[in-house]
Amino acid sequence: MTGPSPALAKLFTEQSQCDAAVDQHQREFLSGPAEAGQDEVRRAHMRENDRLNDVWVDAMDAIATFPAATAVDLHAKLVFMIENKMGGSVDWLPTLLADVERLAAEQAA
Repeated sequence: MTGPSPALAKLFTEQSQCDAAVDQHQREFLSGPAEAGQDEVRRAHMRENDRLNDVWVDAMDAIATFPAATAVDLHAKLVFMIENKMGGSVDWLPTLLADVERLAAEQAA
């Protein structure tokens, strides 16, 4: 199986960068106790953390809503969604992924 389309690959890269930015910000600014008199600074960091998380969630949603035109793109989307537990309370994504893998194997044969 080849890789996903360039457009979907770009979305994966952007999402990964957003995830890294959230992680870095949380490690640098939100871990550990706030210093005395730093309440406003801490609140500003929390607002930035919220903003970064919003961007990260939007990046994940862009992948989930990407209109897959090939079995490879659909497979890549489903793998991503499973890895990020995006299936909701009734997670049918592993079942859908198994169908995609079976259909792709049948088409390749």
